Amino acid sequence: MSLFTPELGLVFPYWYLWGDQAVNGYESGHKPRPALIVAVCVDGSCTQVVVSPFTTSKPSQNVTYMEADLSWGTSLPRYPCYLILDEQNAFRWPGFDLPDNPVPYGKLNARVMRSILERVSSLDSVPVNRD
Repeated sequence: MSLFTPELGLVFPYWYLWGDQAVNGYESGHKPRPALIVAVCVDGSCTQVVVSPFTTSKPSQNVTYMEADLSWGTSLPRYPCYLILDEQNAFRWPGFDLPDNPVPYGKLNARVMRSILERVSSLDSVPVNRD
């Protein structure tokens, strides 16, 4: 099975490492979770990807998030589901945090993706570097 090509708006399973886990010395996330590609940069043979995580646990008040719904155009595994906007992971594709044979959940529709990118770009977050 060949690996899919990363593209803006694609949701796929990923071993996401939360910022507090990285600060506490963890090297990998605890479980694969849906992640959204919010940036892709191709420079020659190197592709850099930035992802934001989804969670089914309602985020605390100090976290910037959006609640996902079926109209987003993807088949997330569970609802309710929340996209965390103020935390990301950045890595060289494909990285080492992809599960074996990952299958994308789908791609968000353009309207929702524009809204997400506007909100993410207005925040002061620094991605956790996974390289």
